[in-house]
Amino acid sequence: MITRTLPLAAGLLFALFLAGCMGGEAGADDVAVGTVLGTDAVIGRVSDGDKVTFYVCGGPTTYGTMTRWFSGADDASGAVSLVKDGWQVVSDAGGHSGRIIPPTGPELAFEGHAARFGTAEGLYGAVDSGCRTGAVVLNPSGSSGPRVQGAWCGENGNKFEQVIPILPGDVSGGGIAVRVEVDGVRKDLFVLPLSIASLRE
Repeated sequence: MITRTLPLAAGLLFALFLAGCMGGEAGADDVAVGTVLGTDAVIGRVSDGDKVTFYVCGGPTTYGTMTRWFSGADDASGAVSLVKDGWQVVSDAGGHSGRIIPPTGPELAFEGHAARFGTAEGLYGAVDSGCRTGAVVLNPSGSSGPRVQGAWCGENGNKFEQVIPILPGDVSGGGIAVRVEVDGVRKDLFVLPLSIASLRE
């Protein structure tokens, strides 16, 4: 798993390509991004008010154990509790903070914010090998560019590999070109901003 912060020039190009695709648009889904405190994992959330999906993406030491998707009914307050494979995500009112509860071990807090309009921030994905590759893009304060963290999964969610963004120059159409190596074979994928509608496909 590789987390990459793009250099300033590439980050500006990246943001220009993706401006207007993510958070803050009228009529758009509610999209949020954040970090899982005390870990190298990040989290993305998308909701249309009725359905909500969270994506927890582990970092260099946790992509094989923490990476997973949670989906279910949303609540008007944003406070929900979703369970997947013995793991649980519990969001506070507003949906941008909460806890991740693993089957064993301590609870983990997460903190996030609405994806900033006019930036690349958001939750991205593409289906490959029977599983959804995910990527979370954050724009940390004081950073020289967007931070992209993602993981490919295959074998019905039983295998994970690092995702590396291919930038600059390979960004177009509101998505991100990423690369992954699986069993010595390199794959290039194109992850797109996710909405509840796209997640139902």
